[in-house]
Amino acid sequence: MSNPSLFKSAEGSKQYLATYATALARWPVPHQELQVKTSFGITHVNAAGAANLPPLLLLHAFGSSSTAWYNNIAGLSQDFRVYAPDVIDQPGKSVRSCPALARPDYAAWLTELLDGHKIDQCSLIGHSFGGWLAINFALAAPARIDRLALLSPAASFAPLVPQFYLRGMLANLIPARRLVFSMLHWMSYTPLDPASPDVEQFFMAVRYFNLTHLKPPTVYRDEELRRLSMPVLLLIGEHEVIYQVGQVIERARRLLPQVETSLIAGGGHAFPAEQPAATNARLLKFLTADQ
Repeated sequence: MSNPSLFKSAEGSKQYLATYATALARWPVPHQELQVKTSFGITHVNAAGAANLPPLLLLHAFGSSSTAWYNNIAGLSQDFRVYAPDVIDQPGKSVRSCPALARPDYAAWLTELLDGHKIDQCSLIGHSFGGWLAINFALAAPARIDRLALLSPAASFAPLVPQFYLRGMLANLIPARRLVFSMLHWMSYTPLDPASPDVEQFFMAVRYFNLTHLKPPTVYRDEELRRLSMPVLLLIGEHEVIYQVGQVIERARRLLPQVETSLIAGGGHAFPAEQPAATNARLLKFLTADQ
């Protein structure tokens, strides 16, 4: 079975990629656009930082792409060679060439991605759905992960609130700007500009990319979370709305052998972009602890 493009039309793909280019142009540091061939398709990676620095892998949120790291890439790439892929079955420049991925497939895809870059071990940061993917990979290939940073991982520790699914379903069924913006506004704490590249790119993804084939992230079992033996940092915006923050932190502290938890002041679900200085400082403190 071949599925070379998940965009609904060639014109939709063209319009989305134009917003992708606009968003990527905001990266404030030199970067390379790389392609890695895997058995699941071609993965597009935006990379920054000197080649001799320790490797760091970034996994973006659902419906987003690697361009979303524009507010974090300058700080992170000073100390790391950063690899930011477009997740294989999400909007972006990656092209999936297989049926929809299940949990084992996502882990195999990331294994092939690291192998393609000749990376034996790296630190890993995942935001939202990317956080769920990061946990999944850390469970499947713990020897490949040095340190694991989870930025408000979707589900994973606690169920998502019903309002999240309701807003997402409405925006997908009726991809009108007002509904898409309403969902983004609900998840953000700081005011959003409706004309910003972030909002426009996400709107184009909802309008033109087929997201209906993707399964929502799940809550990991106690015995799975106990297996995350590497150092873990859990960061959550103090105004997070997608789940009960206290429940998430309590479960992480109870189950993860080596976990640090922090709230990012003035941040909602989109806190890496909303509060980049505080986010980067906390991430670098954690990631460089042994350097």
